[in-house]
Amino acid sequence: MKYSKDEVMQYVVEEDVKFIRLAFCDVFGRQKNISIMPEELPRAFE
Repeated sequence: MKYSKDEVMQYVVEEDVKFIRLAFCDVFGRQKNISIMPEELPRAFE
């Protein structure tokens, strides 16, 4: 299922999300995780 940036931002506000955990693979294929605050989410989308 795909969500738009606006839908995600709306969900964060409506559900009073405190932290967002991002999971991704680095260039070596190792999984990395980072937690960000909701205020940092627009920058993460960029």
